[in-house]
Amino acid sequence: MTNNCLVTKLKSSVDNDALPKVGDILFKRLASTNESAINDQFIFSVSSMAYGQSVTISAEEGGYFVLDPANMYNPSYRLTSKTITSSDGSVILYMANMNFRIRVSNKYALNQFRLATGTSAQVNLTDFGYCGLMTVFSVREMESVYGDINKLLENGLLTSLTLTAVHSTIKTSSLAKCVGLTTATLGSITFEGDLSQLSPLTSLNNVNFGGSKISGDINTLAQAMWNNGSGRTQGTLTMYCADTGITYNGNPFSKATITFSNNAPVINVS
Repeated sequence: MTNNCLVTKLKSSVDNDALPKVGDILFKRLASTNESAINDQFIFSVSSMAYGQSVTISAEEGGYFVLDPANMYNPSYRLTSKTITSSDGSVILYMANMNFRIRVSNKYALNQFRLATGTSAQVNLTDFGYCGLMTVFSVREMESVYGDINKLLENGLLTSLTLTAVHSTIKTSSLAKCVGLTTATLGSITFEGDLSQLSPLTSLNNVNFGGSKISGDINTLAQAMWNNGSGRTQGTLTMYCADTGITYNGNPFSKATITFSNNAPVINVS
């Protein structure tokens, strides 16, 4: 017996502003019982490489922002949207302490995305995968953060990365593509892969892995970065590795400084 299937294309449209649109990031601001929540910040900027493009941040579902927390309860200062270009630099928005959705338009032009430490919010890291101009990203100590961060890492433009105590796994092979990374705080999260895979990060000056599930030998990393004098030959790299699987000569440590020169790297641990 033969089953035939007829497929037709019907003219239709969806009129629902609640649905995500191509190029948008949606995340939730969650009400908090913490009195300091009035100071919860959302910081963003537009890349100069976006060639005159703009990004609009919108508060939906009755929410709002203010530019100064002192004006949080004054209706005259409340904003439901803010549009910026690269000429505006970094913009700080203080979020009302209530449940509402935030929409970020044109994520492709974002240069910076930062949420204040401990901000009560729900964020899907997967949504940042195509932010190809992002250089600064910071989301930390937030229980409702989940998804795949690796696509954003693989874009390779990040210079500063903060990601702590979130539900995401970082692949060291993905992080290794951020060759311009200078500082990173990557605590209390899970890594997939060995520390030695991070040897391409020769611009890195400071990294904190404290409490993370990552392992490897710091000397192996240092030697790979130096690469017999043809790799990194100047500067220092400070690493914080308490409560991790990272070792030096088989022993765990809390802090290490690697000094690079034309000669073999010098490692000091404590």
